[in-house]
Amino acid sequence: TTLVSEKETSTEEVVRDCSVSQETESWLREHCPTYTIPAIPMMVIVDLLAEAAHAKASCKQLTRLSNVHLKRWVQVDKPIRIRTRTRLTHSDHHTETFQSHFDQWWEAPRHNLSRFEEIASSTVTLSSTYPEIPEHIPYIENLQEFPELYDSGILFHGEPFHIVEKAWIGRKGLAGLLDLSKVSLDQTSLLQEGTIHPLLLDGCVQLLGALQVLPFKELI
Repeated sequence: TTLVSEKETSTEEVVRDCSVSQETESWLREHCPTYTIPAIPMMVIVDLLAEAAHAKASCKQLTRLSNVHLKRWVQVDKPIRIRTRTRLTHSDHHTETFQSHFDQWWEAPRHNLSRFEEIASSTVTLSSTYPEIPEHIPYIENLQEFPELYDSGILFHGEPFHIVEKAWIGRKGLAGLLDLSKVSLDQTSLLQEGTIHPLLLDGCVQLLGALQVLPFKELI
C-alpha cells in the first residue's frame, strides 16, 4: 500500500488515505471470490477498521468488534484508492469506543461527481486490559474430518491463503488446525499481523467453506 495522506478533520475523525494495487499487494491475485477479479479479503478490511481506532486510542487492547457491516467486495482489477475514518464515541478510565469506516474512491465520468463511497463500518472497543479467558470452551460433538479443502476446489483461495491444515465438522460446530508457518509475506503487506492478524482470521472464515460439503440439516 502507498500512504497518500493522514489528517485529523474538524469532526475529530482520523483519515488515512492509501492506494492499493496488485503490484504492491501481489497476493491479491490469489484471492478471487468470483474466480475472475481479485478482491480485498473481508478480514483485511476489518483489520483496517480496527487499526484506525487502535492508532487513535489511549487504551491499546482490542477487546470487541461489533456492528460490522460490509456492503460489497472491494475489487482490485486496477489500482484503487481507499481510506479509513474513525471517531471516538465513548471514553472512560478503562475503555474507549470508536466508530470506524472504510471508504473507496469512485471515479465518476464527470470529475465533479467523483467521491469516496463507504464500503464498510464497525464499532471498535479498546480496553486497558483484556477480559479473563473463559474457563471452558463447549465441546463439539461427533466431529468428522474433512477432505483437503484447497485442491478439492471447495475453497477458491490461492496459495498465500492455504493455512487450514485440517478441518472437522460436528454437531453444531466446526473445528480446524491453522498453520501460518508456511506463509511468507512482505512485512508491509496488508495480510501481515496488523491489529487482529487478518490472515489468521481469514483461515477461520475459510472453515465455513466446509459447510458446502455436508447438508446443513446434519448440523442442526
